[in-house]
Amino acid sequence: MLPRGRPGLRRRLPAAAALTCAAAATRSRCSCWSPSPPLSSYFNEEPTIKALNLIGLNASTLGNHEFDKGLTALNSLISLAEFDYTSSNLTNLSTNLTGVESPYVIYDFLDVGVAVIGITDTDLATVTLPANLGTLTVSDPITAAQAARTAAAAQGATVFIGVFHAGASTATTGQLFDLANGLTGFDAIIGGHSHFADVDATTTAGTTLVVQPNIKGQSYARITLTVDTATGAVTARDAEIVQALTASVTADPAVVSMLATYRTDLAPIMDVIIGQATGTFPRDGNAERLAEAPLGNLVADALRATYSTQLAYVNSGGLRAALPSSYVTTTGTPVRPPAAAPWDLVKGDVYELLPFGNMAVTRTVTGTQLWAMLENGFSMLPAAAGRFPQISGFKVVYNPAAAAGSRVVSVKLLDNTDIPNDSTTYTFATIDFVNLGGDGYTVLNDGAGVQQALMPEMVIAYIDSQNTITPTTDGRLTAQ
Repeated sequence: MLPRGRPGLRRRLPAAAALTCAAAATRSRCSCWSPSPPLSSYFNEEPTIKALNLIGLNASTLGNHEFDKGLTALNSLISLAEFDYTSSNLTNLSTNLTGVESPYVIYDFLDVGVAVIGITDTDLATVTLPANLGTLTVSDPITAAQAARTAAAAQGATVFIGVFHAGASTATTGQLFDLANGLTGFDAIIGGHSHFADVDATTTAGTTLVVQPNIKGQSYARITLTVDTATGAVTARDAEIVQALTASVTADPAVVSMLATYRTDLAPIMDVIIGQATGTFPRDGNAERLAEAPLGNLVADALRATYSTQLAYVNSGGLRAALPSSYVTTTGTPVRPPAAAPWDLVKGDVYELLPFGNMAVTRTVTGTQLWAMLENGFSMLPAAAGRFPQISGFKVVYNPAAAAGSRVVSVKLLDNTDIPNDSTTYTFATIDFVNLGGDGYTVLNDGAGVQQALMPEMVIAYIDSQNTITPTTDGRLTAQ
């Protein structure tokens, strides 16, 4: 593995080596941790870092999910990593994190300097709790990355690779392309964050490769840069998206061995059957962020029933897996897909669904606060966004075609009593992330609220009490 050092000091790689970089992804199965499956999250994400060490990753950048558990946890995992983290647009970096190379890191192939320049997502303070960032702030990514390229070139680099925690919206549009098209002199840019689909394109000028692999490690990008070693100039660029088919790959014995102890320790905790599902509660990172979803109804109903509140509210971005999930049991013989439903649900399913370690919170809200929350929840439409609400105990009519901030048409209790936009108060349950202002819900960041149980444990108890759950929607969210 590569030694640590300051930017400008070259890391010499063997002539036959390949540089392996990754933009921090949205699943730890790709290139970062959190929101991760229980096999990693239950052990504070150490298995993910150890696996990436064994894979031979050289460099990655920092994205929002790296900060989900705060700076102390992040620093410990950076220390465990045998690869480089780099970001060019985080300010106050050295006073909050140790071992992060900024604004770039250079690798040496046959005396050719290859600079890797990272960018952290610009919405970091919105999609991560600000308290988890210390005094870190995010600067303009284009200015920071372009300055980093200039500085790396002054250190002798002639090949420039961007590792950006920024995503594409389509095969040629989105923040990833906005950044790529705003920069000059980059040979390849690797994106992350949205992972809506495989992306293999170039900037509008056709001079920079832009790639983004799909979610959950289903694919990876193979980039080939041909360099004249006499001049250091890139003479040809090529990229392809490779599908990662486990059936055609022999498991790496070192990774299997490393994970074995974790699997053994996890099984008696997570393999416990808690109930049955008569059908699939789907989650694809898109549908549940655009409309009422059975999965959102389940979690919101669990909150309201557990704490006997009038209302409950969760953000769709906190829902990270379908039920049944992809969790694989190693003990017992639960009925799982592809067997016919009903299927057994185990604790591991719920920890995949709710992997962040969030706590349930109870409090009161006014009608004015609730209307403001809903306006925030619908504000990103027609784009799918993690702030989109999933609710229980009330019903909402909204107009997605209206201007953001004026999309809520009506809010009513289940008995059709109006919830007016006024100071009337209601008992309310949500998750700590929303209550602390995450995903733009700043209207709740007022210091109110009583912390209750761990979210997955609360949902586990609810499913256990129901015994059998059925995916349903009932019109609690209606687009006009």
